[in-house]
Amino acid sequence: MEHLHHIKKQMFFLSIFCCLALQFGCMTNHVSKKIEVDDEPKYTVFKIDSINNYYLVYLSFEKKTYKVVSKKEVITNCKTIKLGDKYNLFNLNRIIIPEDYIPKNVATGSPLEFVPDCIKFDEQTEICRERGMDNIYRSDNLKGLCYIDSLPAVKSLPTLSR
Repeated sequence: MEHLHHIKKQMFFLSIFCCLALQFGCMTNHVSKKIEVDDEPKYTVFKIDSINNYYLVYLSFEKKTYKVVSKKEVITNCKTIKLGDKYNLFNLNRIIIPEDYIPKNVATGSPLEFVPDCIKFDEQTEICRERGMDNIYRSDNLKGLCYIDSLPAVKSLPTLSR
């Protein structure tokens, strides 16, 4: 009889162990699925245009759109971006910096009235932000129309004149 009691006790602990193992396995599987979802590409190229010596690459990400300016360059052996392609990362840097234009000691109703909508890139090229876009951007991930996975220091745009 005591032997039967001992077997019941072992079965009880074994069933608890199996339940915990099953629960842990489900949690691990759930976490790995979440990681896979988080690793999906985030930026989609929805338009590519050009003006003079610059490419304009339009990206969408989480209901927001970005206009990225990249100087035209001929580069061999690169991953050329294409319409509809998705990318995990674009290191976006604002080109129009509002703080550079707002006067420091002028009281005004709207300081943003001093911030331009367009920036002159060279003598022939002026690029403007568009409706629904808060700024114009550059990205270290983009050289010409080449997507760069790693982020070396890339100087693809000239110093902007105001």
